[in-house]
Amino acid sequence: MIVLLLVSAILVSVSANEKREQHCYGDLGCFQTWSELKTLPQDPAHVQTSFNLYTRQSKSPVVIAANASHSSWSKSISHSHFSASKPTKFLIHGFMNSKNSGWMPVTKAALIAQGDYNVFIVDWGHGAQLPYEQATANVFLVAKQTALFIQKLHSTAHVDLNNVHLIGHSLGAQICGNIGSHARGIGRITGMDPAQPMFDQFDNSRHLDASDAHFVDVIHSDGADFTGVAGYGWIKPLGHIDFYPNGGMDQPGCSDNPVGTVSCSHGRSHDYFLESIKSSCKFLAHKCKSWKDFENGDCHGCSGGCPQMGLNADKTKNLRGSYYLSTTQHTPFCGKIELF
Repeated sequence: MIVLLLVSAILVSVSANEKREQHCYGDLGCFQTWSELKTLPQDPAHVQTSFNLYTRQSKSPVVIAANASHSSWSKSISHSHFSASKPTKFLIHGFMNSKNSGWMPVTKAALIAQGDYNVFIVDWGHGAQLPYEQATANVFLVAKQTALFIQKLHSTAHVDLNNVHLIGHSLGAQICGNIGSHARGIGRITGMDPAQPMFDQFDNSRHLDASDAHFVDVIHSDGADFTGVAGYGWIKPLGHIDFYPNGGMDQPGCSDNPVGTVSCSHGRSHDYFLESIKSSCKFLAHKCKSWKDFENGDCHGCSGGCPQMGLNADKTKNLRGSYYLSTTQHTPFCGKIELF
């Protein structure tokens, strides 16, 4: 019994020591390891997070470093075409990506063409590199940096948090969730195939869920079992509305051969979102218990309302649950494929 008590005390002590391993970064506060994540975020000077502002009136982006002084970033905002009266959207990339990654600039351009928005691209490319566990740890740093920036926009530039829309892919979707945990009152989060590896072991406060914004819509496109080649996304319902195109696990036309470190199906989530901005075709989805029931024709029709996957998902904010739809194998992905 004495031996068991000693072993127990040692284990508790080790656990306590793990929890005390931390780094503190001024206004960002302290970051610590825990049992499911034993890696600390890298120094902000290494991650080099920046907020790149685009508007219809801008000829070039206004770049604001996350570690910029209050007077510096405030001056940048005041000298830009930023307007608190416009809706503000944040685009946040995932693992092994940066502000220049394919979907980011084209989605930014499509948004600005579609509406008069303030669009920020959050670039944390230096912190999104291998190894994956380190990039995962950096998620919490970038989320805190972005949350503080949004809170400054609210308190100083009088931005209405309800007009803030966070749009993130993979690890970027998990950053969005963690931003919402810090900056309460965010209007909307769109999670594009939120990353599953490691995050399925974390509690709700550390991953995207429906409590992180007034409205959370999620597109699941690569939720098959993780193999290292595919299955980067999380099949679990995480939002107010969860969209499962083609069942949410494997997308038609995808061989899921890795391109860099991400699969074709994983990237389809942001392809669908981009098309929802540019196309007049509506990605109408149907409430259903499963993909099998959808394929069997048991869930067609819109008697209870059919939300649109993508940009206009918030047009039916009153709807809740899991919704299914089909797409084509290649762009344009939205077509006359719904059965009523």
